[in-house]
This record gives sequence, structure tokens and C-alpha cells, in this order.
Amino acid sequence: MEQQTVFPDEAATTVGGGMPDMLGKALSIGMVRGLVGIVDGDAPEGGPGGVAAGLARELIRQDILVFATGGAVSAMGQAGLLTPAGVAEAGSGLADFCDHLGIAPVLRMDEGPDGESVLAFFAALATALGVEIADLPAATSLAADLSPREPAAGHGPTAGGLVADLSRAGLPAISGMGNLAGPDPVRVAEAISDHITAKRLALGLNDRFDGSVYS
Repeated sequence: MEQQTVFPDEAATTVGGGMPDMLGKALSIGMVRGLVGIVDGDAPEGGPGGVAAGLARELIRQDILVFATGGAVSAMGQAGLLTPAGVAEAGSGLADFCDHLGIAPVLRMDEGPDGESVLAFFAALATALGVEIADLPAATSLAADLSPREPAAGHGPTAGGLVADLSRAGLPAISGMGNLAGPDPVRVAEAISDHITAKRLALGLNDRFDGSVYS
């Protein structure tokens, strides 16, 4: 299965060239409402990919681009979301953006040591939009219920730490897992969508794709 990867240290030439600039423009016109990094993964309960993939499906339906790292990559692969064919499950705006670049609605992102590659990508995107990282319509979600810096068995040492690093940079970690009776991707996606709406409105951006043609 072909999996597409964003290497933020090559952000100027990755995925069709100038990925942060292209994504910044798509965010500006509402073609992509926001982006979420799903870190780590879970057992495949309730269907291919389990809770992590369920959350990704809910987000891409709402025109939110998803980046997967850590154990979440395997979950997204099982769900078939790491290839361009995955746009069949995406909202119209995100689907148009992905079709334009020939990318999947969920992209595998390599963390690099201490997650600096992910941080570098978000920093490049913030620069493209002329805002701070904290102002981006973006969030992270830890699929496994981990504490910062606590490793997930078999999933490497940086999952919780990456979320902590992004939180310090201003991106909130929204999982809701600890506050729910059981993992509920729909409710977590709603919380993330509400956060993205608030961030978009704070930047003076329309919250929904108005049909403008991306070029």
C-alpha cells in the first residue's frame, strides 16, 4: 500500500511542492477547515483501525486534514485512509484539495527525534499564514490515553512527548478519552471541530468552503 509522508524538513518541495503554502491558501478559503495530528494508535476494535481511524474519518468528513504519526499510522493504513482513494470519505472541500495535489486525506508524518519534524511543519504553516502556531486552526489528539512523555508499549518514546511539545507551542491536545465512559470518535471530533471553528473565526476566515476554485 502506498503511504504518503510529509517530511517537514523538506517542506518546500514535499507533496507537490510548497506544501505549507498550498495548505495555507486552502485554509484561507475554507477548502480545508483545519488540520489535526493524531498521535499514537489503539487496538483495532470495532472495525479496521479502531478509534484512531474512526476519529480520522469523522474529521476528514468535516474538511479537516489529518496527519498521523506513531502507532496511528498502522490504524490509518488498516482503514485505507493513507492513499488518495481515501478522499471518497472526505468532505467536498478537502476532497478537492487532495485531488488537486494527488494526496491522501490522511498523511503519515515522520516525527524525527523529539518530534521536531512535526513542530517544524506546523511552524512553516504558521509562517505561510502569517500567524503564530497557537493561532492555527489546528489541534492534536492522542489516540491512546497517555500522559506527556509516557511511552506507549511498542509505539516509541515520543508519542506523549510530541503532544506535550505541540501543546507548549500553542496547539491544544483534544482527546476527551479520559472524560468519556468509552472512546467516542464522534464526540471527540465535535470538540475538535468546535475548536477549529473558533480559531478560524478569530482569524476572520469563513468556516466553510464556499466553492472557490483552488489554483
